[in-house]
Amino acid sequence: MALDPKLQKFTTASPVLSNFNYTDIADGTGVSVFFLHKTTTSITTSYKLGTQVLYGATRSTSISETLDDDYDLTAFNIPRTVEGTGLIEIPWGLSIGGASGTVTLTITATLRKWDGTTETDIASVISPTASQVNTGADTGAVGFFTLPIVIPATVFSSGDVLR
Repeated sequence: MALDPKLQKFTTASPVLSNFNYTDIADGTGVSVFFLHKTTTSITTSYKLGTQVLYGATRSTSISETLDDDYDLTAFNIPRTVEGTGLIEIPWGLSIGGASGTVTLTITATLRKWDGTTETDIASVISPTASQVNTGADTGAVGFFTLPIVIPATVFSSGDVLR
């Protein structure tokens, strides 16, 4: 005995649910979170941006040294426009060892577009100055800088890298 089609339940709803942040859809924006990665082998050291938290080697320097490391995201596969306010969170630590004196730290973070040949600065932010005064004891200081960086609308072509 066949069922009467008029008594059958009818639905057009998909069995798959897709969830999106309403603000992202309304504004036409999205949020991406990236982490700095440093990988080291006996041959090379590389610096990358990635979406996963990886625990790796620390980065240290001596007094009066400037670091200029490039942390690269994988190249874009399709054109993208990047804009908005980014937050850069950087942990830091200061120590003089047993010597007397003062050590200070200032961080400049610069967002760049890399096309494989040319680096173009997009935005930059400078941290407040952190300092540690030692009076002969082996003491130190640690903390975090959370730096807001305003990113103007910047078009990345396929193959361009966010650095």
